[in-house]
Amino acid sequence: MARRRTSRARAFTLVELLVVVGVVSVLVGVLLPALGSARARAWQAGGASNVRQLQIANAMYAEDHDRYMPGAIDLFPPPNVRARENTHRWHGTRRAPSGRFTPEGGAITDYLDGDGASRGVRRCPAFGAELDRLEREGAGFEAGCGGYGYNAAYVGCVRREAAPGRWVLATGRDDGRTVRTGDDTGAPRHWFASPARTVAFADCAFAGDGL
Repeated sequence: MARRRTSRARAFTLVELLVVVGVVSVLVGVLLPALGSARARAWQAGGASNVRQLQIANAMYAEDHDRYMPGAIDLFPPPNVRARENTHRWHGTRRAPSGRFTPEGGAITDYLDGDGASRGVRRCPAFGAELDRLEREGAGFEAGCGGYGYNAAYVGCVRREAAPGRWVLATGRDDGRTVRTGDDTGAPRHWFASPARTVAFADCAFAGDGL
């Protein structure tokens, strides 16, 4: 009568396990920088797309108003027009000067989609985690811009003049009185001979405790 052979599953030895762990560690070390680089390129592409859409929206605004959108329509209003309210930005509004800006009600909103979904366009991919943190903490008074800045010193206001160490609003004459020109309107479209060479939007995020 023939004997039946029984087989036992062969287990990995400690040396084999160490070799496998070493190989996996080397592969991870090689792949992580590549993955990080790919993510950075994806963020860069997404950011470039967002900036392009912002400028297209600004160009549409200019088509309707013959001037580009204002950066902050009541940050520096002419004193003979109304009091300084500081509740409107190009990217959104806030209810009180001490509140936070939300991405609705800004000059650009209706030219993106008008219903708040434009938050995606005004959200820099590389700044997303910081924006989420600011939202959770109730900080970031201008978080509504999503990490993008608008050239309000040149495109988003009527005119500014250089002063020692700073820019100030230019002055003009109105009914015989000297007044500041204010930020109620953006620069006229015909002032720009080459709009494609004018920087209007860029990554321009700032964040910190209490901001």
